[in-house]
Amino acid sequence: MKLFKNKELHPFVVRLLTRLNERLLQCAGFLQRKTNSYSRRKRIIFLFLLCLVFVTESTVVVFDSLQRNDNALITVAPMRFIPPAPVNHTGFPGREYKRIEQFKHLLDSNKNFRDSILEVRPHLMDTLNYLQKIYKKNDNGK
Repeated sequence: MKLFKNKELHPFVVRLLTRLNERLLQCAGFLQRKTNSYSRRKRIIFLFLLCLVFVTESTVVVFDSLQRNDNALITVAPMRFIPPAPVNHTGFPGREYKRIEQFKHLLDSNKNFRDSILEVRPHLMDTLNYLQKIYKKNDNGK
């Protein structure tokens, strides 16, 4: 079962992504050629130093944020969370439930129509029953 329709990307986006991928492959090839001459020990030392630099920088940022120094070069500010507006309904209006019931009645009344739709969408009845079950559960919970 497909969740999304098969949509193709715009040709401009495809060209842009292709060029970006080519550039990344060129950079990776360049770095690979440069590091091929390094011994295993040199690569391990380089990786260790790289990790050490990033851990040190992260530690500095954490300690500076805990000191609450206004003159610090690096500041860490809390993110402000804007709560979503409260929703009073179940997210499934009664008229939608009526439409589902009407559609199910139409499927039950016209066998040819039902067979043609269920041939293309075999799990349609399961989905409709599931939606009705969710609505009834939310309706009883009020």
